Amino acid sequence: MLEAVDLVFAYGKRTVLDGISLRVAAGEVVSLLGPNGSGKSTLLKLLLGIQRPSRGEVRLDGVPLRRIPPRDYARKVAYVPQLHAALFPYAVLDVVLMGRLPHRALLSAYTKEDRRLALEALDWLGLAHLAQRPYTELSGGERQQVPPVP
Repeated sequence: MLEAVDLVFAYGKRTVLDGISLRVAAGEVVSLLGPNGSGKSTLLKLLLGIQRPSRGEVRLDGVPLRRIPPRDYARKVAYVPQLHAALFPYAVLDVVLMGRLPHRALLSAYTKEDRRLALEALDWLGLAHLAQRPYTELSGGERQQVPPVP
């Protein structure tokens, strides 16, 4: 369970979020909707630990985010950004495999299990046909469908 408790955040003197609380259960799909500038991206950054709230806290399975080592958090939570620049023509499968980085030793090769999980995720999403396509050749919509595999 990912939980936000009474989050407050401000950019300088401009308060963007004030008293936001929410719970997201494992496997639950949530949509975050609102007008431009309403704090949606800021809330995501707080939930990811990219920014710290002025008040309140984010918890994962009841443990405050500030107490969870980043590598452990990355093993449980993944994020696909709205926009990003694809600089290298990695195959789609390789991009999905990058989500396995927190699960292996530094500079070690991907395992057969990593590859199995990545292919399974692509298949589940109906994207297995893209596995060997260069990521840089995908449309913006196709890119947003390619998942990191935690």
